[in-house]
Amino acid sequence: FEDIKSTINSLGLNNIKNITVRIGFDGTDLVSSGLLEVPGPRTELLANFKAVDISMLDMVGSAAMSTVIFNFDFTGMYDTIIETIKIAAPDDVYTGVMKDISELESQTKIKIRNGLLASLAGPIAAYQIPMGVTMDMPNGGSVLVAELKDAALFEKSMSTLEQYIKTRDNEGKVQFDSYQQDDRTVHTWSVMPMTMMQVIPCWTVMDDKVVISSSLNLCNMVVDTIGSAENSIRSTEGFKKAADNLPDNILFFKYVDSKSLFKQMMMQLQQVWPMATMFAAKEGLTLPFVLPDISNIIEDINPSFQYCWYSDAGYHTYYRGAGIEPSFESIGVTALSLGVLMPALARVQQVAFRMVSGTNLSGIGKTLSIYANDHDGQYPPDLHELVKTVDLSPKAFESPRKPKNFDGPTYIYIAGQNTSMQPDNILVYENPGYCTEGLNVLNIGGVAKWMKPDEFMKELRGTYERLGREMPDIKFKD
Repeated sequence: FEDIKSTINSLGLNNIKNITVRIGFDGTDLVSSGLLEVPGPRTELLANFKAVDISMLDMVGSAAMSTVIFNFDFTGMYDTIIETIKIAAPDDVYTGVMKDISELESQTKIKIRNGLLASLAGPIAAYQIPMGVTMDMPNGGSVLVAELKDAALFEKSMSTLEQYIKTRDNEGKVQFDSYQQDDRTVHTWSVMPMTMMQVIPCWTVMDDKVVISSSLNLCNMVVDTIGSAENSIRSTEGFKKAADNLPDNILFFKYVDSKSLFKQMMMQLQQVWPMATMFAAKEGLTLPFVLPDISNIIEDINPSFQYCWYSDAGYHTYYRGAGIEPSFESIGVTALSLGVLMPALARVQQVAFRMVSGTNLSGIGKTLSIYANDHDGQYPPDLHELVKTVDLSPKAFESPRKPKNFDGPTYIYIAGQNTSMQPDNILVYENPGYCTEGLNVLNIGGVAKWMKPDEFMKELRGTYERLGREMPDIKFKD
């Protein structure tokens, strides 16, 4: 217990009081907010996290699929960790760690704390470019842009590291190259397996920044556009919505174009799906040979964003978006897990859409009752009369279950009824033309419920028999 207490104190985490997290939905978005209650002043580990300037995102191109910016004191973080080991660990452990660091610095000729880490200023922006954005980068790539405190020291440290790897790599598995472009030097690291996948890590220093990317073409593109607000992620409509009303003292910000992310995952999944189905079949698991068309799901996905900020109360977190990023990150985006996730995700969405449609019907039912009360129990000649007389929003007549290319009405209304008729009489129901497993139905009693096709047909037949009318021909979607 004393060791744990010493560790917590040395990390500056002894002031943590409570952790509160709230998760819910706002429309189609998943929303999460949290508070790590840490009364000030911030010390040790927490004090190393610094505020970020949103203008850092001018270092991120508009084609980015996901991006994250953060800022912390690298040397301060190093000192905190070393001091914690010294205080909390046995003396021989601390001595061993310091000896290992000293030997590493002696072999590589690089100073870790006073060299590589000291050269970094703190602010870092990292982002991903999706596949197919440009002909020069068909496979997309990754970028990291870091602000430098001492550019010369950083270049010296990295060049020394390259020389060290050369002396240790007797088989030539890593090839280093460099060349001049304008007034800067571009360095490339070629590793055969990665090169075969068209991934050639490279880095270059430009003024007070270092650009590290997964390919030479991507590196040059970043250098040409860096610092241009017109071509940065901040110029996109999705980001403008995400960055609206951001708090002060932001310590971390992440933005994801969830639609591009989803498309990217599906493109990658399609490449390995035939092999995945073959392996699954050997294990007795049957998967569809062709991935289902989920374009209607993709079109409804909004961008996601997440940030953290500090106040006198402690550390706050906020997330808003589709909620798919944590799912992809936690399952590693493997082909098989995605194959299982896609049908489940589609199913969950359909259930959610069903609930929204049922809520719409309940709202229509309430306005029908209001109209009937004002007209001696008689219901209106058509549903659109409710918009004119009871101020019902036209949006109530739309359902997320209805396909965008479906020409028929969303809901079908059985006119000519009144409140004194059989309460089980169906008054409004979803158009069966776009429904398969069932549909939402509203009866005269004001109850909106979900019915299977057979149950619905029985109730509808009984309604028309009581009304003395011929029942129309009903066809569900195949």
